[in-house]
Amino acid sequence: MELYRNEATQYISFADIDSEIDKDEAADKPEKFKYANWNKWEESVYIYLDSIVSKNGAPLSYVIRKDLNEDVEWESLDRKTQQIYTASLEGLIFNIDSKRVLTLLKELCLDTEAETWFRNIKCGREAIKALQIHYDCTDESKRRKEEARAKLKTIYYKHEGTFTFEKVRY
Repeated sequence: MELYRNEATQYISFADIDSEIDKDEAADKPEKFKYANWNKWEESVYIYLDSIVSKNGAPLSYVIRKDLNEDVEWESLDRKTQQIYTASLEGLIFNIDSKRVLTLLKELCLDTEAETWFRNIKCGREAIKALQIHYDCTDESKRRKEEARAKLKTIYYKHEGTFTFEKVRY
């Protein structure tokens, strides 16, 4: 209320920006977080946020962008990626976008083990970084590999419908 009294036009423009936030959502919202699907889930969050355009003209994924590899030449990047990496990570629009991302993450992680890793965080960028630090750390990676190896030991061949003999190239 104090902001409105001091700067009425600024307050009105903030309200205008905030009111148009939910327009033009194209991609499907990611599923609720599951530990077993961390990598796919993280990618689906990026894809979803990539489909939403912020007021600054960049895809909303700029809030949770990862650091750009030093080997990458700027001219080789497409326009969308350039927008993501040139968008400012401070200011009013970033704060609004960051809260929007945080709200999404809280919604997707509600009542899951991931919720505890960013419970007291107030920024969407910090929240995704907290999840990445936890789920992408070396100990967690070792645990996933051990789990996969244990599953491989219990899997057995029934017939070709279960395991085809065709070679798969990645």
